[in-house]
Amino acid sequence: FRVSISLTPEGLKNWEYVVEIVYRYIAKMKELKDERWAEYWDERKKVKAMNFAFKSKESPYDYATNLAQCAHQYPLDHLLECINGLFFKCDTVICRFQIKLYFVCMYDQIVKHFFFFFLYCFVKWLEIGEAFLKVFEHRQLLGSIKCKETEKWYGTSYQRISLTSEQLKRWKELEPNKYSELLFTPPPNPYIADDFSLFCEKSNNKQTTQTTKTEPLDEKEFNENWLGEPPQIIFSTDQMRLWFKMDEYFKQPKLGVKFKIISPHAANSCANQMLTTLLFLCFQDVMSELTYTFTEASLSSYAAFDNVSGINVDFFGYNQKLPALVETVLSKLGNFELSE
Repeated sequence: FRVSISLTPEGLKNWEYVVEIVYRYIAKMKELKDERWAEYWDERKKVKAMNFAFKSKESPYDYATNLAQCAHQYPLDHLLECINGLFFKCDTVICRFQIKLYFVCMYDQIVKHFFFFFLYCFVKWLEIGEAFLKVFEHRQLLGSIKCKETEKWYGTSYQRISLTSEQLKRWKELEPNKYSELLFTPPPNPYIADDFSLFCEKSNNKQTTQTTKTEPLDEKEFNENWLGEPPQIIFSTDQMRLWFKMDEYFKQPKLGVKFKIISPHAANSCANQMLTTLLFLCFQDVMSELTYTFTEASLSSYAAFDNVSGINVDFFGYNQKLPALVETVLSKLGNFELSE
């Protein structure tokens, strides 16, 4: 597999330390007990299963094309499960003593189902062999490393540096417990949904009747039968207004939340616009770490800077756990402090 890391100029000067950290983490993964691997497997299995069961609408053309492209790779009676990455049972005993299982799976053309098996075996027996470091030239890093080779397609300068036997030996003999306070494996994910019940299936306004016509709907029929009721204001103060719209057609246990944070000072001057942009970029950087666990549970958040009025923050995911993501992000935004 390949590990790609973006470095600052200071990081490039200490690239050996960065590589050492990578190998320390691999060594730590080797120390994981079978039970923990099984827990990771079970988490991914649950996420894949719920995303398959409550799959969002997508382009029929793209979906049919994807099915056709994968039809020769997997058995037809398992095609939908394979292209959606559904997992089956995890048996770490089989993984440890029968690495041939991976090749058997290739023969049966169900590679995706057992990729985790191969990953488990690969990490357990991974050894450091021949390797090299490839550095691509960047205008901010000119002079730190002389790139003598040129990529033929785009003319990008790069340099391939062979690693010495001493370096490989040192990385091979690393202690996995060093820097244990900085290198850790994720704890069990508490944000994976397990309750997919609907709070209600109809809005509190007049009931709408879904049409069964197969002919194209005119605008009036579409508005009455597909769009349902218009958004309703369910909460309003001098500082905020909350709108709600019920999905009465697809009826999935999913929720979309959109916040538009308006400030008259966000872009009323060049200086304020630049400061708002800087705040937004710093907040995005914090969010990437803050929301990782939520993302692994198929809960998403997105923030965008509005050049006119302020910041837009959007959330999407399963009803049961999405409020935790909304509270986490908005609490951080409300108490956000910049450090040097």
